Amino acid sequence: MAKQTFVPKTEQLKAEWFSNFALKISGYSMKYNLSLTEVADVIASQLYFDYWFESLKKYDQFELKLTAFKNEVRDGVPAGAEPSVMPTLPILSMPPMATAPGGYVRAIALANSIKAKSTYTLADGQDLNLEGAEIVVPPTSTFKPVIKVETGNNGKPELKWKKQAGSSGIHFFIQTGVRATMPTPDLPASLIPAPATGGFIYLGSDTQPSFTDNTPLPAAGVSQLRKYVAIYFTDEGNVGQYSEEVKITVTGVI
Repeated sequence: MAKQTFVPKTEQLKAEWFSNFALKISGYSMKYNLSLTEVADVIASQLYFDYWFESLKKYDQFELKLTAFKNEVRDGVPAGAEPSVMPTLPILSMPPMATAPGGYVRAIALANSIKAKSTYTLADGQDLNLEGAEIVVPPTSTFKPVIKVETGNNGKPELKWKKQAGSSGIHFFIQTGVRATMPTPDLPASLIPAPATGGFIYLGSDTQPSFTDNTPLPAAGVSQLRKYVAIYFTDEGNVGQYSEEVKITVTGVI
């Protein structure tokens, strides 16, 4: 089953991953043929990063208390309450030895090199937090695109969408009030989408966001309302439900 990347998204999770990796990496240096320089850099860089990460948290906490104290000075305290103790700046210890910028990025690169080795095992990856969570794909019957439309280059509509895990791409359908001759989709016959309901006709397909509607604009100065719906597809054809309708007014360039 496919997995998400192990690389953390938030600052707190990055700090926790870096700490675990630095704590355990020396135990894997022989198996994965890591140099003393690489291991030492991970450990030293994590210590240096952690110092500034924790220092920033102390100042963030100070800022919260300072803001509350300032508001108290301005607005007073509830009846019967005592004024808060005046906040004081946090006192920081001496920082550890400085390391080159980008220590976390270097650690991620080293982690990826470990995963690429033939000796890599799942147990090692779990210990070093190199295994992302499994991607759970919902039933295709529940797929339903969420699309947005905005004016893009040269006044042409640009349709925004997100790739659905388990799908190959997306089909777009258009309704302009005037039935236009649309190109035959460049797809196998079995995958050519049928017209959507409500007068919508096939516009085009996309496998990576975003999608531009290249239908010719109306005559100069003339406005036209365009409506769109979309549906995901796989190698077996359309799947799931049509999106909600979105619409935009386009105007011919003068």
